[in-house]
Amino acid sequence: MLHTYAAKCAFAALTALSICTSAAFAAPTVPDAEAQLDVIARSHALKAEIDTVRIRSRENMTAYKFCAAVTDLDGDGRLELLISRRTLSYEPLLRAGNEISEEQKEGLTELAEMFPRYIHGAAYEINADGTRLVPLDIVDSRTSAELPYKGGGFPDLMSIHVRPTGTNGTPVYLASAARLTGESSLEDGQERYGIVGEGYTIRLEDGALIVAQTSITSGTAGVYGAYVEPYYTWSQDLVTGRTYDPSSIPPESLRTDDGPTLDPLSWEYLEQNPHEALTSSWYSWTHDGAAVRG
Repeated sequence: MLHTYAAKCAFAALTALSICTSAAFAAPTVPDAEAQLDVIARSHALKAEIDTVRIRSRENMTAYKFCAAVTDLDGDGRLELLISRRTLSYEPLLRAGNEISEEQKEGLTELAEMFPRYIHGAAYEINADGTRLVPLDIVDSRTSAELPYKGGGFPDLMSIHVRPTGTNGTPVYLASAARLTGESSLEDGQERYGIVGEGYTIRLEDGALIVAQTSITSGTAGVYGAYVEPYYTWSQDLVTGRTYDPSSIPPESLRTDDGPTLDPLSWEYLEQNPHEALTSSWYSWTHDGAAVRG
């Protein structure tokens, strides 16, 4: 099970404060979906992702993982494969040593999975004749430049909410990212770890996944036994430039109708049975997602 859902929802909700309200978007049926899923399952792109995660061992107290989902973001009937790549840092766990309790180990493991150190990703789409999976550019909406690999500024593609907002002809989706900063501090004798959250909008247009960062939020996370407690102290709306204390936002303002996030596939499932896994993801998009897309 992936552990970032709560953080994703919070950042996407903050993002939604500066975005217009959701509009219904009914994706067309895709009669050749099974054939397209077979193309994805047999693709070199998926095999390369699986090979990469299998051969990369832990280095410098980090671990690399990826997960994936099948979508049709623009509703053109050509399926996409979205990949979320995550580099997790187990440094806090390793630094704590073997004297801590099993609950504390569980909590520090949860911290690493809830807040990766780095987030990156990739996107692919079935080509026009339905025979190949081709890469999509992932670009900054302001500059049209490719998004960076390290540091901030890259969304977790599994955080995409399935109901688009403010379509205006092209569906636009809310997304987010939550990361460890690598810094830590002591507060009342308790170690807290620096965290940052970023809000985004994403749209697929003219063969590119176009990403706009709309907000940034920072704070710290503490680990209490098996429980991770994030506490955010500062936010900026990058659309308006306004800064504020996230705790000052009324809970009712954070409720949005952008639907659940994507249901991600683990790389292990994709390796064991790629066609079954991809079919499951497509079912989630067309059935669970349809309930909120209208």
